Amino acid sequence: MRRLGAILFIIGVGAVSLFLTSNSDHVTIRMHWTYLHSKIQPQTTSAFSSMVSDPQLKGLVYYDASTKEIFLLSRGQWHLVYSKVNSGIWFADPIMAYDPIYKYLVLFGVKDQAVKGRVIQESQTWILSANGWQRIRTAISPPPLFGSSLGCDPNTGQCVLFGGIERVSSDAKSMHPIRLSAETWIWNGSTWKQIHTVHHPSARFIASMTWDAYTHQLILFGGLFSYPMNHYSDTWIWAGKSWHIVSRSHNLMPDQLPEPMTYDPNMKGLVLLNMNKSKMQEWLWDGKAWKLLAPNFASPLLNQSNYALQMQYDNADHYLVLYVRHWTKSGESYRTYVLK
Repeated sequence: MRRLGAILFIIGVGAVSLFLTSNSDHVTIRMHWTYLHSKIQPQTTSAFSSMVSDPQLKGLVYYDASTKEIFLLSRGQWHLVYSKVNSGIWFADPIMAYDPIYKYLVLFGVKDQAVKGRVIQESQTWILSANGWQRIRTAISPPPLFGSSLGCDPNTGQCVLFGGIERVSSDAKSMHPIRLSAETWIWNGSTWKQIHTVHHPSARFIASMTWDAYTHQLILFGGLFSYPMNHYSDTWIWAGKSWHIVSRSHNLMPDQLPEPMTYDPNMKGLVLLNMNKSKMQEWLWDGKAWKLLAPNFASPLLNQSNYALQMQYDNADHYLVLYVRHWTKSGESYRTYVLK
């Protein structure tokens, strides 16, 4: 009986190792990106889009600011929830995150407003719940920032916004038309508050930020400090009142596109997608360092024009979801993949 138990234990260990094996440099996974055959696909027309997991709606919410459309991915199918007829708002470069305390999606974006014959930019905060869109007007708000990062901490109830670009001059001859931000702003469910810390990430834009449910930390990675190729490859933790740097990766080199990053409970870590010369790489954050995922399959073929790349973990169907806009010789195509 003891011998039979030992044999079963060895078989069980072997089965697990077929799924996930690791060494100091990389992790090998036994999973596949599979094309999701949905009757409809979101057909984004710009980079102004965002995809977020929403436990209340039991699926993934995809928002395209240019078309004002919202799609919901539920049980393997995309559904059009809000059309441009009734969504009513347009934002340049919106960022969204799910607030687990108040149980709604919070959106921060920039909108052009006509004031006395001039067009000025205004930052706005909206929430999306089952009742639709609702604007939250606050006395204090972050400046009109593009390319900021937003993530929510369920332990502290904070939604943290960091960095971005602010257009400070519309004069084409201006030597300094934009300002790069290193500001930290906190959304507490009703208003914004700027937090001043001694240590913080350098000024940057389109950095990746998300909650790591395994280490219970809000993680920020990478970002650009000029376009197109001057980027950071450092990793920071938001500790509730201050920032702490935990890693400077010399192997993981971001490109000029935002790096989709999300927590995957199956792998017990953050998964980050990195484009490397038209080849997609998957990286895993184990709480201390980034490790290259070495799948036993080829990733979807992408290229540098796939600026609609989005990735999130679907908590309802329990797999990673990748949405990408493909450029082909025959035109554009829109595809959704799941990692199983």
